[in-house]
Amino acid sequence: MEKTGLDITNKKTWYFVDKKNMVLHQKRWGGDGTGKGDALWRTSMAYIAYGHSSLLKGIESCFQWKDLYIQAYRYPGDQRDDVSRDQITAALAALKIRKQMLKLEEYALFLRRRISKKFRITADMSLWMKSLYAGKFYGVLFCLLSMYHPIGLVWNRILYKLIGIKVVSQEDYKCYDNLNIKWTYKLRKLRYRMYGFHLFCWQLYTSPDNFLKRMLERLCLPLVDKDNYMLRLLLKGRVSIKDIVAYTPMNEIRWQDELLHPNNSALCKLFPEDCKHNAVDNDLLWWYINRHPEQLIVY
Repeated sequence: MEKTGLDITNKKTWYFVDKKNMVLHQKRWGGDGTGKGDALWRTSMAYIAYGHSSLLKGIESCFQWKDLYIQAYRYPGDQRDDVSRDQITAALAALKIRKQMLKLEEYALFLRRRISKKFRITADMSLWMKSLYAGKFYGVLFCLLSMYHPIGLVWNRILYKLIGIKVVSQEDYKCYDNLNIKWTYKLRKLRYRMYGFHLFCWQLYTSPDNFLKRMLERLCLPLVDKDNYMLRLLLKGRVSIKDIVAYTPMNEIRWQDELLHPNNSALCKLFPEDCKHNAVDNDLLWWYINRHPEQLIVY
C-alpha cells in the first residue's frame, strides 16, 4: 500500500491520535478497549514513522519525575505501576532515531532501574541504553549479551516443525485459523517471542556500528520470514518495492509477530476505510526505505 500519512484530526481510522497525543486503536475485534496498555509503545512506533511534534509530546507525558528518578507509564495519567521494558525500549529508540538527544539522555540516565513492580531493566537493556549516548564500547557489550536471539529464532523453527505450524504469507494468512488442539496450543507458548525480537531489531538498528552488530545482522536475517519486511530492513536486508506496495495494513503492528497457520490470533487485515490515514505498520516501511533507498529492490 502507498504511504497513508498522519492525520491527527481523523478519529475514524483504525489508529488515531487522542486528546493526550497518544496513538490508540478503535474498539473492535475484542482486546483491551482502545489499547491504552500499549499506548507508549504504539505512539513511539508512530513517532518513528511520522516525526510529528504532537507524538513527541505524548511520549514525554509518559515520563514523570518522582523525587530523584524518572518513572515511566504506559499512558499519561495512568498511575498503575506496571510499565514494561518493551514500552520504554520503543520510546528510547524513537527518541534516538528522531535525534531528541537531550530527552533521550535524561531518560536513560534517570529512569528507575526497577521500572515497575514486575519488571526491571536487564543487563543487556542497560548496556543498549548507554550505547545510545555514550558510544561504541557499550554497543559491543550489548551485542555480546544479545547472541541468544538467533538461537531463539532457530528454536522456533524446530518447535514449529514438531507441532505442525507454518509461517505463511499475508496473502494466505487467516486470523483465528483453527488452532483448537490443546497440547499444540500449550507447546506454541514455548516459542521465542517475536515481539521481543522485533524490539531487539530496533535496539540493534539504533546501536553504534561494530563487528558484533554486523555479525548479529547476518546471523538473524536468514532466520526471519521473507514477508516480515520491516525486520528484514532493520537487519540490513533488501526488500522489493512490489512487496511493499502489495502489503495490506493490519490491526496491530504486524512486524512484531509471525503470520502462522494454524493460529488463534486476532491479528487481521484492515478494511480500506480503516487505513486511509495513520496506518502505522505500513508507513514505517515507507519511512525506512526513504531513509535507506539502497535497500530497496526496484524492478
